[in-house]
Amino acid sequence: IIYLVFILRMLFPFEFYFTKTVKSKVILPMIRDFFRIEFNLPFSSSITLFDFFIVIWILGIIFKIFQVTKKYYDTKKIIRLLDYSEYSITGKNNKEYPVIIIEGLHSPAVSGFRKPIILLPRMEFTNQELNYIFSHELVHIYNNDILAKYFYEIILAVYWWNPVMYFFRNQMNQIIEL
Repeated sequence: IIYLVFILRMLFPFEFYFTKTVKSKVILPMIRDFFRIEFNLPFSSSITLFDFFIVIWILGIIFKIFQVTKKYYDTKKIIRLLDYSEYSITGKNNKEYPVIIIEGLHSPAVSGFRKPIILLPRMEFTNQELNYIFSHELVHIYNNDILAKYFYEIILAVYWWNPVMYFFRNQMNQIIEL
């Protein structure tokens, strides 16, 4: 619930009807004047400090979205190169989910939106451990946790400059794992 409230508040900033706004006659005009400082550019044009920060913000958004997209496609490309193992897990509605064993992976994971694949590290597991792992990963698939994580990454791309967003992402990942 806190996760949803946080995301909605970041997406739709608004004020409640019962709040009181205290007008600032010293600090906010000083900040406004600071951001109105103009810098002359070559070819007889100028840019304000506010415009400069907006350009930096937009470049940061583009860079963060590029990072997330590249990471997604790199993972997808690596998975395509791997051979599917003999494992296949049957979930709800008799839907089959392939399992890939990957050398160097530290913990089990799920990859893919439409066709989820369960990734396992190359380790020896008992049958009981495998049952726990598969049931845990199937819960991630059923809850669409991957979509929630990528949705948050898009929001993080917009608010890339806010350190609280990175802290919240780590907390959200821990909550999803629990």
